[in-house]
Amino acid sequence: MKGDWIVYRKTIVVSLAISVLCNLLILLLIPGCSSENDVTDNQFTIISRDLRFSIYKENNTDILYICYHAGYGGGLTIMMDNDGLPLNYTKWKELSK
Repeated sequence: MKGDWIVYRKTIVVSLAISVLCNLLILLLIPGCSSENDVTDNQFTIISRDLRFSIYKENNTDILYICYHAGYGGGLTIMMDNDGLPLNYTKWKELSK
């Protein structure tokens, strides 16, 4: 019984450590989850901002990413079109008309 608790505790600690490392990696790679408007750096441009969501365009490929903000956390994922392909800025503008 005690051994099961130790394994369970180690699993929780490892899961939390992986989660923290993934969040830190996202924060280091995407510096734009801030309150500034129209922030442009070498890699990303913010093209839309909301209370909970921001849409980023990668400058080299025009691929769009969506960032969800929730308190001290959040998430980042690539936007996909109806065919399951990465959504680019040009197609997004056409769809949003």
